Amino acid sequence: MMVKFDENQILKNGEYIYAQRAEIEKIADAVCEKGFDNILFTSSGGSLAMMQPFDYMISVMSNLNVQSQISAELLVEGNNHLTDKTLVFMASKSGDTKETVAAAKYVKEKGATIVSVLGVDNSPMGELSDYSVVYKDGRPQEYVLYMLIGKLLENKGFFDDYKQFADELKNLPAALVSVGKASEPKARAYAEKYKDDPYQIWIGSGNLWGLYIFICNVRIRGITVAENKICNISGIFPRNN
Repeated sequence: MMVKFDENQILKNGEYIYAQRAEIEKIADAVCEKGFDNILFTSSGGSLAMMQPFDYMISVMSNLNVQSQISAELLVEGNNHLTDKTLVFMASKSGDTKETVAAAKYVKEKGATIVSVLGVDNSPMGELSDYSVVYKDGRPQEYVLYMLIGKLLENKGFFDDYKQFADELKNLPAALVSVGKASEPKARAYAEKYKDDPYQIWIGSGNLWGLYIFICNVRIRGITVAENKICNISGIFPRNN
C-alpha cells in the first residue's frame, strides 16, 4: 500500500482547487493589467521546488524576465532585479514559514506585488500577500499555478491554447490517482530490489530539475544512509556541436 495515498482526498482537493479557476484567472488578469517588468519565484525548501517548474515554463514559452531564489538567500544577498515592478510568486504549506514570511516582508518593502499559494487560511503569508490562493492540504499544490501562470502567459500572448489546457486540467486529479495506482507495484518492486545499493544517482532535467534537487538532497538523504548524487541529464549526455 502507498504511504499517505488517499484517493478520495486527492479527488476532493482537486475539485476544491479547480472550483477556484475563475478567481485564479482574475488574479492573473489583475497583475497583468497592473503591469510588471520581471517575475521572481521565492520560497523555502519544497515550496520553492514546487514552483520551479513554472519558472521553467515561463522561460521556454515566453521572453518574460523570470528567476527563482531561495528566500533565505534573498534576505542575505538581496536581488538587484527586485523593484516595485517585480511580480513575486511565493508558496508555503503552513503559511508561516519563517524565512518565507521574512522574505515576503522584504519584497513588500520594495513595493513588489506578491501572489501566494498557501495551504491554510488566515496566515501571516496571506496577510502579507496582495493576492493569495489556498489549496488546503495535500496534492496537487501545482494545480493552482498551472492555471495562474497559464492564464498570465495567455494574457501576454504566449499561450494561445490556454483555455483548452485549463479545461482539460479538470481531469488532472483523476489522472494522478490513476497513475498512482498503476505505478505503485512497479515502484515498490524497484525500491525493494535496489534499497540496499550503497550508491544512487538521480538523473533529471527540464521542468523536473528543481523537484529532483529537493527529493535527492532532502527526502532521500533523510531516509537512507546510501550515498547519492543528482545529475542533470544534459551533463551526462551532452549534445555534440
